[in-house]
Amino acid sequence: MAATHTSAIFTTHALFELARMPAEDVESIRAEILAAIESEGGIFNKNAVGKFHLLDSLLKEIGRFHSLFAVGSSRLVLKEAVISNGTVLPPGSVVALAPKPLHNNPEFYPDAHVFDPFRFAKRRTGESVTKDVKQSFTALSNDYIVFGVGKHGCPGRFL
Repeated sequence: MAATHTSAIFTTHALFELARMPAEDVESIRAEILAAIESEGGIFNKNAVGKFHLLDSLLKEIGRFHSLFAVGSSRLVLKEAVISNGTVLPPGSVVALAPKPLHNNPEFYPDAHVFDPFRFAKRRTGESVTKDVKQSFTALSNDYIVFGVGKHGCPGRFL
């Protein structure tokens, strides 16, 4: 159930952003999709979708810019923990992630206040396949927390 409404939210934001984009940018996305499907013999399959780098970048930027939640990935502290700055978290404490401050951090995202649909596609240019995967919409990282982090990352992110 959770994957359904978040997928709908991303789709809605994508339609809004596509409507605001210059026609040539929309055409670039469309051309990339058509080329990817053509490269798979005209078949829309997982391999073709893996080549949709511009659309993937648009969706990831939507997640960065239009955070779906103010606070998420809440966790209950079961035993005393000390975080990197020395703060002690006693058992029973609840901790959570706040994506907006992180996703607006200019250290990770230059011009963070600007919506750039191709931000993550630009990061792929000239990179190895390993780094390319790190830029994808569904990748988990400490600087993009839309889907959480680590082993508790949202399994519905692939929908």
